[in-house]
Amino acid sequence: MEYGEAWGIQKQLFNAISQNEIIDTLIILQHPPVYTFGRRTIGRQLLSNKTTMLHVNTKDNENPPSPPFIKGGKGGFSDANNLHGILFYDVDRGGGATYHGPGQIVVYPVLCLKTYTEDYHGYLRMLEEVMIRTLSEFMISGKRLKGLTGVWVDGEKIASIGVRIIRGFTM
Repeated sequence: MEYGEAWGIQKQLFNAISQNEIIDTLIILQHPPVYTFGRRTIGRQLLSNKTTMLHVNTKDNENPPSPPFIKGGKGGFSDANNLHGILFYDVDRGGGATYHGPGQIVVYPVLCLKTYTEDYHGYLRMLEEVMIRTLSEFMISGKRLKGLTGVWVDGEKIASIGVRIIRGFTM
């Protein structure tokens, strides 16, 4: 599912859950190739290969705005490179620049977090633990790295976490 469409669904679910109209929901999907730039992205930089750094300039993007909290779209690079037609979005979530694409499972918990905990950092650690235990079922040894969010295998990041929490609700 295209990222912008998935974000729209998350917003709808968030609104319904925050108004107690439906129960907590877990979205599991795959995206076509897309880059997201969370609040921790430094200088909106994107490593397109091991030697070339492209700088994203969303202000020059001619596409209309995407759903709320998302800016960006196809193109918008300062050197006119559209990164091979891959979309990019500035997102109001934690985390840095992240690639999502076919073959990667993306999970979006849309829930009333305050029902379970008020410890938001503990929630991130719990998500990491779920990923570590899931990997272990496939005989893969994942671990945390001190001071970083996500899960690593042999020094390589295998799982990213980007969460948006508004008034105790996640999306």
